[in-house]
Amino acid sequence: MSDKQLPSEDINITSVEIIESQELTEDEEQQRLYLERKVERAFYEAGKALMELRDRRLYRSTHKTFEEYCRDRFGYNRSRSYQFIDAAIVVDNLLECPQIVDIFPIREGQVRPLTSLEPSQQREV
Repeated sequence: MSDKQLPSEDINITSVEIIESQELTEDEEQQRLYLERKVERAFYEAGKALMELRDRRLYRSTHKTFEEYCRDRFGYNRSRSYQFIDAAIVVDNLLECPQIVDIFPIREGQVRPLTSLEPSQQREV
């Protein structure tokens, strides 16, 4: 062990706040699960919204093209915008299959490989 002392500026002191953990009520537990599902389905909701914005041309008052609108408003390039839209189309198709209820995709990348397949192939996979 060395007798050398460290300069005071090299020492970091961190304080940690201890928070008492409390159990959730049944209502709070249900609300948490509901909100978690909303977060998990966010890519789907984004895709559905982008599809409606595009199809109804709701960007036309501020932008000439859907691509320009998505870039300026959301920071999405054309490819990313359509990835969300395509993923939402796949999920809509999968929702027609009863088994998917318990295994809903939570990320766009999980359904991206299915976008090139026909709807019947998507459900089969």
